[in-house]
Amino acid sequence: MFATLLATLPAAALTFDDAVLGAAGVPTVKMLEATLAARQQADKQIPHTAHNPELNAALGPSVPRLGVSLLLGAAQSWSLADYGAVRLQAAERERAVLGSEVRQQLLQANLEVAEAWIRTHFAQEQLRLAEVEAQTATDLADAVTRAAARGAVLAADAAEAKWFAAEARLLVLSLEGQLRDSAGYLARTAHVDPEPPPLASGALPRPQVPADLQSWRKRTAGLEQLPQVETLRLQAIADRARAAEVAASHASTAAFGGQVQVDPSGVLAVLATVGLRWSAFDRGQRPVAKEIEAATRSEGEQRASVHKLQHEMALVWHDIEHSRETETLLEGEVVPAVDALLQARQAALGHGAGTVVDVIRARRARIEVLRRLAQVRSDRLWAEVRGWLLLGAMEAK
Repeated sequence: MFATLLATLPAAALTFDDAVLGAAGVPTVKMLEATLAARQQADKQIPHTAHNPELNAALGPSVPRLGVSLLLGAAQSWSLADYGAVRLQAAERERAVLGSEVRQQLLQANLEVAEAWIRTHFAQEQLRLAEVEAQTATDLADAVTRAAARGAVLAADAAEAKWFAAEARLLVLSLEGQLRDSAGYLARTAHVDPEPPPLASGALPRPQVPADLQSWRKRTAGLEQLPQVETLRLQAIADRARAAEVAASHASTAAFGGQVQVDPSGVLAVLATVGLRWSAFDRGQRPVAKEIEAATRSEGEQRASVHKLQHEMALVWHDIEHSRETETLLEGEVVPAVDALLQARQAALGHGAGTVVDVIRARRARIEVLRRLAQVRSDRLWAEVRGWLLLGAMEAK
C-alpha cells in the first residue's frame, strides 16, 4: 500500500534540503521581506532638510502718500538639534528591526519545516513497518485457520490469529491518518501544494552538534545573537531613536531669510531677517516619555527572552542526550532481545512445543519495539536538527 502511494505520487516527494528551501517562500516570510523592501524604497524619499522654506507676501495702502506698499519675504528654518539627521537615523533603526524580524521569521519557518519533514519521514517508516506486519499477520491467520480446519490447532488459536491480523490492519489505517496529518503540515510549512500530499524522500539530514555538554554550553553562550533576542534589542534602540526624533522635532529652530519692500514712492528696501522659535516649555516631553517607556519594555523583554532561551537550550541538550541514550539501548539490547524471543517462539511452534498465542504475542512485542525505535529516532534527529539550526542562527553573525 505504501509502496503504491510512493509510486503514484513521485512529483510530491521532498528532500530535506528542498523542504528547508521552500520555507523561505511561506507567506509570512514573503510579507516581511516585501514590507522591508517597501520601507527601504519609501525611506529614500526622506529629505536631509527637515523644515520647508516659508514664503510670505503683504500688500496694502500707504499713507500719507497714497499708493500701494508691497512686502515680499522668504525664510528657511534650521533645527538647532539637527532634526533632519536624527530623523534619518530613526528610520534606519526601524529598518534594522524589520530586517531582524525577517531573519527571525525565516528561522521559525526553518524550524517548523524541519520538524514537519522529520515527523513525516518517520511516519512513513512506521507505516512501512506496520504494513509488513499486517501482511505477515494476515498470512499467519490464513495458515492457522487452515490448520484449525484440519484439527491441527485449536479454533481459539485461529480466532486469536484473526484478531491479531485485524488489529494489525487497524494500526495501518491509524498510521495512514497520522502520515496524512504530517504530510499536510509539511505541505504548509514547505509552501507546496497540499494535493497530492508531499512525501519526505532522500537521505536524512546529518546535523553537526556538540558531542558533550561542555562543548554545547560553550557554543550556546551567544544567545543574544539569536534573531528573536536581536529583534528586541534593535527594537529598544529604535524606540530610543524615535524618542530622540520626537525631542528633535520639538527643539528650538533658527530661521534665516530676507524681505523686499517697495513703497509708493518707488523706494526699494532689502532686509535680512533672523528668527528664533524657542522651545522654552513644550519639548515633546509626553511623546518622548512614551517612546522611552517602549524602549525600557523592549530591553526588559530582551533580558527575559535570554533567560527563557537559556532554559530552552538546556532542554534541547537534554532531549539530544536522552534520545541518544534511549536509541542506543533500543538498538543494542531491546531489539535483539525481542528478535531472539520471536525466533524462539516460532521455533518452538515448529517443534510442537509452543502455541500460536506465544508467537502472536512475540510479534506484537516486536512491532511495538520497532515503532518505538522509529519514534525515538525521530525525536533524536529533531532535537539535533533543532539545536543545529539554532546554533547556526547564533553563529551566522
